[in-house]
Amino acid sequence: MWPADERRIQPAPSAPACSLPVSVLAAEKDLPGFVKNDEELNTGLPGRPGFGGRPSFTGYVCGHFRGLLNRVALTPANRKDEDRHAAKLNYPHGELPYVPLVGRVVRTQKTALLEFYEGAYQFRSPAEARQFAAGSIGSNRLDDALKEFPYRVPGTEAVAFSGAMDAEARDAEHLYRIVARIGRSVLTISAQGGQELSWSTVRPMAGTLVARLQQSPP
Repeated sequence: MWPADERRIQPAPSAPACSLPVSVLAAEKDLPGFVKNDEELNTGLPGRPGFGGRPSFTGYVCGHFRGLLNRVALTPANRKDEDRHAAKLNYPHGELPYVPLVGRVVRTQKTALLEFYEGAYQFRSPAEARQFAAGSIGSNRLDDALKEFPYRVPGTEAVAFSGAMDAEARDAEHLYRIVARIGRSVLTISAQGGQELSWSTVRPMAGTLVARLQQSPP
């Protein structure tokens, strides 16, 4: 799971009511064969890797985050391999494997989507949402392992990145990250999988989620 981050920013007492529905997030029905492995509803603004979250940021209203894991990682052979890796890092055995995934499942599921993480965050105004999105995009640009490429969706300001989870590891996942601003909300996506995971696999789900947020209350 993602490590705890002490830099979370909670909404100010004077923040307006949240109009961001949890239904904007991808669910297990959207990705058959996946299981929920993380969920944080009505959460503080995150300082997650690649997604900004500066302690000085103001104007945050509310947000939701969810992670989904491909059940192929839970097969006995793959789970054993993941647990061996986690033990080397002194992580305890849990109900679900430690992520990001590495090793056998990444090597054998070369083109498969293995992990999918989505955050949706609402701000007081479009300008404040744009400010947060800019910080998130800037954080990704600082990662030398990622390559930026255009992601054009009408009605949004969006940027996408692609690269290896760990450029020095031979069995690390390939990932795509997306940061999209829609009105006064920001959508962040991290889609991770086999080393030959293609944009054509990720883009349809990303488009569905952007459209879902576009159709949510402003």
